[in-house]
Amino acid sequence: MLRPEETLIIEGDEAQTVYNVISGTMRLTRMSSDGRRQILTFLFTGNFVGLTPDASYHFNAEAVSEVELCAFDRKRLETLFRLHPEMQKNFHHMTAKMIDAAHDLVFTLGRKTAIERLATFLLFLRDAENVRGDSASPLSVPMTRLDIADFLGLTIETVSRGFSKLKADGIIKLPNAHSVEIARLDRLRAAAGQDQG
Repeated sequence: MLRPEETLIIEGDEAQTVYNVISGTMRLTRMSSDGRRQILTFLFTGNFVGLTPDASYHFNAEAVSEVELCAFDRKRLETLFRLHPEMQKNFHHMTAKMIDAAHDLVFTLGRKTAIERLATFLLFLRDAENVRGDSASPLSVPMTRLDIADFLGLTIETVSRGFSKLKADGIIKLPNAHSVEIARLDRLRAAAGQDQG
């Protein structure tokens, strides 16, 4: 069990273990040479962390909320994949989805406005909850505004203004700092720059 802000993996550590998130939210980060943090992604219940093609991890893995994990020895997991090809197929499918999400993030950071980035992030959270079968409203937002800013390449002030604008436009409601109710999904998708066709 990890407490909020506790570190599980430090970039450069030997990659001996793969973890499955049983409950909670984690973030994968990297630090730039000038000390700035970039959040690469958020992980939720059912996601795996730590399977890398190299001998060491290329990211930090930190708990956002309280996190329960199941640990697998990397070599044993690779053996299991050889013995159970269906398990490997499912794992590769999940990995491919994470790569697609990374591609979407690169596009979001490179080509979208601040409001489009924030709206895309809220849809990302909604999709993650739907995958877990937890589609209740409001959305749980366990990460801080700083986490969101570091994920989207924005400042905290810009994230706060973005939330305020989406609220003022009647697209979302903010019951508290860690939840968002989507009032108009169609308008949130439009704000994210998604094609409605």
